[in-house]
Amino acid sequence: MKIVYVSLLDASSFGGAGEHVFGVSNGLAKLGHEVHLIVGHSEPLSDTSFAHDKLNLHLVSYQGLSVFQTADVLSGKALKLIEAVKPEIVYLRAFPLDIYFISRKLYKMGVPFVYELNAITDAEYRSTGQALKGKVYTWFEGRTLALAAGWAPVTDEILKYALRVSSSNKPKPYFFARNGIDFDDAIADVSRADLRKDIGVSESKTVLIMAGFSRPWHGSDRAMKMVSLLKSEVELWLVGSPNEHVTKETLLLAKELGVYGSVRVFPWMNKQEMANMIGAADIGISALAIDRQGMAEAEALKTRLCLAMGLPVLVNHIDPGLDGSLPFVLNIISNDPNDLAIRVDKLIESKADFKDGARAYAREHFSWDVVAEETAEFMSQLIEKRDEV
Repeated sequence: MKIVYVSLLDASSFGGAGEHVFGVSNGLAKLGHEVHLIVGHSEPLSDTSFAHDKLNLHLVSYQGLSVFQTADVLSGKALKLIEAVKPEIVYLRAFPLDIYFISRKLYKMGVPFVYELNAITDAEYRSTGQALKGKVYTWFEGRTLALAAGWAPVTDEILKYALRVSSSNKPKPYFFARNGIDFDDAIADVSRADLRKDIGVSESKTVLIMAGFSRPWHGSDRAMKMVSLLKSEVELWLVGSPNEHVTKETLLLAKELGVYGSVRVFPWMNKQEMANMIGAADIGISALAIDRQGMAEAEALKTRLCLAMGLPVLVNHIDPGLDGSLPFVLNIISNDPNDLAIRVDKLIESKADFKDGARAYAREHFSWDVVAEETAEFMSQLIEKRDEV
């Protein structure tokens, strides 16, 4: 297939969204499909090694542009790319007001597109105090859903949201867009002992790690409250601060909760640095507050990365792609920090080692290659169905 993947992603601030976009597009290219990925960057990119050599990467500069200008510029260049490449299908990752910028134009051009939804828009904006904006964006998103050839919600919960807000009278074909792992990124190149020595943490100290923590739905505040209730003496590493302001606010909250001496905040890191940090920790923490997005289901990338590195992971939501009964999944459906603390204390007291089991499970279930195969199969079915009409 010839595929154009369109995402408003800023590739120079690589995070969970970037992992997903490049994971899927790289996987599709490795399968032999002609994939053209168009994304933006707000800072010069000296390294594009995150893109597979078979992937056609099209970069758009966001420097000096407002949020709406980035959407306008990226969409305009994406439409020109689509006219030149003439893809069989477009994969569009949802962004605010995309119907104004690109989706209705794709529909008028007769180009089928898959619409990926990775959040419940109205609830997400409500969680950051922007309820009115969320309602407006949701209304427009419903119109894009009606124009799409197929939907790619991340969870069943988001599918129900799509059904609720779509202006179409009937659901579109869909598949669940899952998160995966590039296992080349899950290898530490610095030993646990050396990294701990460098930052002054004893080998015997139990370290909890949250890779990416700054958004309200990550729930770093719940993680800190949990630490304050633990019987065990631990350190909590919060990795991925976007700026000094977030770092100061986080440490101020840690002080208010009485855990200032047990919390360390680190800036955002590249893949290798993040792998080294996780490799030096003992327990991973997934997102703990997705209820703030009005959600109960999620497939957090931080969960998958920690498991791939051999860490047991604390999860307090439904993860459709994860067996919650596994011994290295500390699965407790509760938002109460005390409940979370009891579960973590039990694990620490058991002194169990799940490294090999967690790694083996992750490798079997979380490969981007598997995710790409599912994505390609769905798009192929949409094209075949279109050809039959």
